Amino acid sequence: MVEIKILDNLRKWDPDEKHQVIKMTEHFYFRGHLCIAMELLSINLYELIKANGFVGFTTSLIRRFTSQMLMSLSLMRHHRIVHCDLKPENVLLRHPAKSAIKVIDFGSSCLEHEKSFLYLHSKPFLPVS
Repeated sequence: MVEIKILDNLRKWDPDEKHQVIKMTEHFYFRGHLCIAMELLSINLYELIKANGFVGFTTSLIRRFTSQMLMSLSLMRHHRIVHCDLKPENVLLRHPAKSAIKVIDFGSSCLEHEKSFLYLHSKPFLPVS
């Protein structure tokens, strides 16, 4: 329910969608499961990097992605939202042939002033010997 609250607030705070955050269209319960309907987007940045052979992008494209990410982060900072899981897999292209992005997955997010008792961190990569 925290994610629903954050997504609902983000929709209110960014009605013109200028801050590149995912737009929740509705939420509902189905057979005892909470479902969240969102806008349809394209692939995530990790998949784009992989499809590009892990060779990197042009400075121009990186600049476009970065400025959009900063817009998203500025909205979150202004409203004291901590994303907690920002990574390439949680940044999606709006369209497969364009450079517009949206930040997704607010499931681990919290509000700065609320106590959270979850310990969040990335799982380390452990090589198999």
